[in-house]
Amino acid sequence: MRILYTLIGEIARYVLPLLARFNPKIEQFQNQRKTTSTDIAHWKQTQTSKPVLWLHCASLGEYEMIVPLISNKSVQSTFEIVVSFFSSSGYKHAQTDGVVQGKFYLPLDRKKTMSKLVSHVNPSVFVLVKYDFWLNLMSALNESNCTNLLVNGQFGSSQFITTNWAFSWRNQLKKFKKIYAQNTDSAKLLERFKFDNIILSNDLRYDRAIQLKTKIHEIPTIEAFAQNQPTLILGSSWPEEEYIALQYLTSFNANIKAIIAPHDVSPSNIERLQHEYRELNPKLFTDSDDFSDARVLILNNIGHLSNAYQYATVAFVGGAFGKGLHNVLEAAVHGLPIFTGANIDKFPEAKALQKLGVLHPVAQDPRHFIELMGTYDQKDSSNKHVEDILRKWFEDQSGYSANIAQYLVGLNLN
Repeated sequence: MRILYTLIGEIARYVLPLLARFNPKIEQFQNQRKTTSTDIAHWKQTQTSKPVLWLHCASLGEYEMIVPLISNKSVQSTFEIVVSFFSSSGYKHAQTDGVVQGKFYLPLDRKKTMSKLVSHVNPSVFVLVKYDFWLNLMSALNESNCTNLLVNGQFGSSQFITTNWAFSWRNQLKKFKKIYAQNTDSAKLLERFKFDNIILSNDLRYDRAIQLKTKIHEIPTIEAFAQNQPTLILGSSWPEEEYIALQYLTSFNANIKAIIAPHDVSPSNIERLQHEYRELNPKLFTDSDDFSDARVLILNNIGHLSNAYQYATVAFVGGAFGKGLHNVLEAAVHGLPIFTGANIDKFPEAKALQKLGVLHPVAQDPRHFIELMGTYDQKDSSNKHVEDILRKWFEDQSGYSANIAQYLVGLNLN
């Protein structure tokens, strides 16, 4: 399998530039990686004498997980921190200022390329976040003098890394100093493959959710809209959640407002939302500060959702009518009852919240959502009960970022 993987990488080196002429997404992928050398050179100009801590994150979501770890004061004072991304969501939108000293796109996973990259970055510690298992990158790191870690590791039987084909990938992971698995199922699965470097940790997103709440800032525009009234928020919504919410707002409850933070903030999608919600006089976040006659506020740019939850009384988090549930912890940390689509089996935190009775998967029939929402409409004490449950739950789940930070700072890197 490794030979085939290497061959595919070599072919891709020559084929991708040709395909880029006809495919805008491939062209974008190619152009992004043209900046890698420049970005690293720019960082090198200001590099200090501290040992380098290099983190790799597939996208923005993985970066958000480890912000509490790399913003730890001891970690900041000990390391020069750089981060690589595979996708543009992380590279373009991650808030890296004041946290990391350099960032760059990860190049194509070719053996020579990765050997040169590891040599150039010269990390003392490498941290892989969750899962983005590039074989040649891991191999080059293991051949260096670097201490390699995996944090927030999540493993399932459907992942490539656990198939019979992935022996070479698992062999490289076994050479990592520590693998911090975020749940017992992941740890047990690795144990079946004879891993002896597993540390049972927890999902670092709990720490990030708490961190965001402690640093929360007010958004006067949204506050003026909500006015301390019952408010439903749609977090990273797709058309399925937006349709259900629309039926609820127009046919059942005339007293509740709605904040919509769509997954897609392109002009065409925002126009679609405005048209579909036209009877409720929707306002755009960027266009108005007069919400006296509006029942719906559309967040038509990114970066405000985690703060917007503070103004809501109930959340409908998007993605679970498809394959990718958005982050429910951002809503949960604010003590909100949460609704999602039904496809949550691959999301342990959602299953845990469901077991606690504060998260409710719903069918695509709007009547199911309407029926469950009535529980919170009719009982003033319901939300307070949910807040109490979630406050205790977060206390029990948090603190693992600090444990990993303590380990990093305590490494003998001389």
